[in-house]
Amino acid sequence: MSEELKSEEMQGQAANGGSESNEAALLRELIDLQKKEARHSRVVSILMLLVLVFFVVVAVIVLPKVLITLGEANTAIIQGQQALTRVDEEMDNISEMTKSITKTSNGVNDMLETNMESVSSAVKQIGSIDFEGLNSAIGDLQNAVKSLSSFLPF
Repeated sequence: MSEELKSEEMQGQAANGGSESNEAALLRELIDLQKKEARHSRVVSILMLLVLVFFVVVAVIVLPKVLITLGEANTAIIQGQQALTRVDEEMDNISEMTKSITKTSNGVNDMLETNMESVSSAVKQIGSIDFEGLNSAIGDLQNAVKSLSSFLPF
């Protein structure tokens, strides 16, 4: 813009021969230009102040909430890590229980295999008992006891 003013000034001087009215007009234009620049500077300053106030308000209102949220998130992460540690310990306990159950099961299997012959032999012997002969002998014993009891004064 200053080049425009200079060119206008030169044209005015050439046309009027450097008259004072031309200089006054140029001074008025300079004053108007400076007023516009001052107005623009004020607007920019006000906008910058508003931006600064916005950031201060955000910092005062939002920042504490963000810090609280981060603290809660940190607590949740710590609790999650503790839960994972407990789960890991329980998995170790379950693994030990599984090994113990497998060992016990193997022991029961070994015991059954070892005692199977004895149990089988006992079942065979029970099966070979003559229950009819046993019942007959019990009946004979009852008869003998009855006849003896008739001799005794009880």
